Amino acid sequence: MRILRLLLWLRWKLYTRASSIGNRIATIATSLILLLALSPLWVGGAIGAWQGVLKGGGRTVPVVFALTQIVWIWLGLVLGALGRTFDLDKLLRYPVRPGTVYTINVFLTPLEPVGLMTLPTLGALAIATGIKSGIVAGLLAGLAGVLVTLITAALLQLLLTLLDDLLRREWMRYVAAFAIPLTFMGMQLM
Repeated sequence: MRILRLLLWLRWKLYTRASSIGNRIATIATSLILLLALSPLWVGGAIGAWQGVLKGGGRTVPVVFALTQIVWIWLGLVLGALGRTFDLDKLLRYPVRPGTVYTINVFLTPLEPVGLMTLPTLGALAIATGIKSGIVAGLLAGLAGVLVTLITAALLQLLLTLLDDLLRREWMRYVAAFAIPLTFMGMQLM
């Protein structure tokens, strides 16, 4: 437990020391703009999950989980290519095992903006499953949503770690900057 508190404290200190107040305000503003820009996706995802489960039943649950994972991983990689506000290498300077750092990052990834945007969809899925099939099925769907969230966070952190050298290259930032508007246009067309 002491190591967990130490890692959380180190992560917070690294974030606050690595950025000025202006950078933190810009990060918050960018997160709010991202939240608003992606609102059709997460609100539409919640409505789609709700209606899909109520009309299609249990067949819809794996589809919603798969779509949630695909969108989260895609946006995580594209935004990771633009530059992460927190770099894994900074924590490796401290005498903490890399596995522990990876575990902390997995548990904190769902608290990032894109991870938080999946929560309405998974919550709507669990509630609709509870209404359609009973409270036990709703609880199981909620538990499955938590597992999908942790698995997706672990997979995203693994991909970001494996592609770290590629994502740090300058040309990749231009590719990511080009991919974000295409992603938004694709979501609007969908």
